[in-house]
Amino acid sequence: MAISKGEWKRYGQHIHLSDTNTSDEIVTVLCPAWMSKEEARANADIIVAAVNACQEVNPDNPMAVAESIKDMYEALKVAFEKSHNPEVEIILMKAIAKAERRE
Repeated sequence: MAISKGEWKRYGQHIHLSDTNTSDEIVTVLCPAWMSKEEARANADIIVAAVNACQEVNPDNPMAVAESIKDMYEALKVAFEKSHNPEVEIILMKAIAKAERRE
């Protein structure tokens, strides 16, 4: 299955796919009837953010990035624990803190 290579954006409860190779397309995010609009928008936001980040890392195979996120996160933690370079530790600490951010 081919994926949209353009940037994804959320409009309300919909995801807008902007693909340079095809015409723009609107995709409705399916959600249960009991889900609030705010929750549906939050779900759409996380999908859009994840897809865009994965495409930025590997435009040819963003699914490979998605499937490796947990492994990369664990590798960051191990690298931080074993690092003896303060500059590298700061970079790793920032990345781990960003991933663990709670809102």
